[in-house]
Amino acid sequence: MNTSKLLALAVALGSVLALWLGLFPSNQPLGAAGNGLTLLVDSDGDGLDDVLEARIGLSRDMRDSDGDLIDDAVELLVGTDPSTANVLPAMPSAHMAVEVYALNNSAVLQIYFLYETSIDRFSLLMGNRARTVEFDSKDLRPFRAKARDIHTPWPGWRLRAVSFRLPRALIEENDALTIGVRGLVDGNRVSDHIVLMQVSSGSRSGTPVLAELRMGVGSGGQGATASGGNNPFLNFGSGLGTGEASGGNGGLFPVDPTDGGSGTGAEADFVCYQVLEPIASLGGSRMLYRVVQATCEPMAGAVCIAGCQLAVGRTIIGFDPAGLIGG
Repeated sequence: MNTSKLLALAVALGSVLALWLGLFPSNQPLGAAGNGLTLLVDSDGDGLDDVLEARIGLSRDMRDSDGDLIDDAVELLVGTDPSTANVLPAMPSAHMAVEVYALNNSAVLQIYFLYETSIDRFSLLMGNRARTVEFDSKDLRPFRAKARDIHTPWPGWRLRAVSFRLPRALIEENDALTIGVRGLVDGNRVSDHIVLMQVSSGSRSGTPVLAELRMGVGSGGQGATASGGNNPFLNFGSGLGTGEASGGNGGLFPVDPTDGGSGTGAEADFVCYQVLEPIASLGGSRMLYRVVQATCEPMAGAVCIAGCQLAVGRTIIGFDPAGLIGG
């Protein structure tokens, strides 16, 4: 990684530069959480790491949860529910997606490529209120943890999942952060992004909960349950900017499944539902939004973060899809 990018990263993403300079060795023990989850392990081989499956309410022991002969990762990528038998499109199109999970001191970005012939190039972008920093695939090599291919039901089509392990402190240094990917797949420009924010755990001494905002979840929208039918994680990376020109709404889900919406007052079978309004374009494909409403709404299997209502008035960052894909 060149010096200018390291300096940009130091300014944009906080004081964790030392971790990127080699103080976070790739052979650091993976470790396991108290519930038996282990970093980078995919027990059922479906393309979704166990920790990610715990995040989104799927079984880590069944690669095809609904028995329709389609692996769970494939279903989530194309937008069908892995807990209900589905009929997929006759033919897919080139696609790219990103998801994130955290456990212990690590954060893992999982990037998915659905392609027929080639992954020509890709890059990762991180944006906060100050700027956007972009890293190409060569920059990311020191953090690549694993890559694997997942079976698809379409002859000649392949799904590749690549995992990058980062210091969790890099993500949590920001109270609002957006992470995007873009690339050239089968000659087509494709992109995706996720939106992250830290939410109060409900007490002055409590550690903030790192959460992902899923658009269209709650208040009668997508995602009647956090697991099972209408899974809110259908279509990975359904972040801000998916057509909500006048704002949008969505639900917050902890990035670390062991957080569980920690804090006094967290509500089981509810989700923190937020209504947003756009404020400004910040450049670098970034959009600034303000939370104008935050309430706990019913959603089976979810947990409403204790400090949900304290998010009102906060600002969050999202990438504009048109700007992201246009590069």
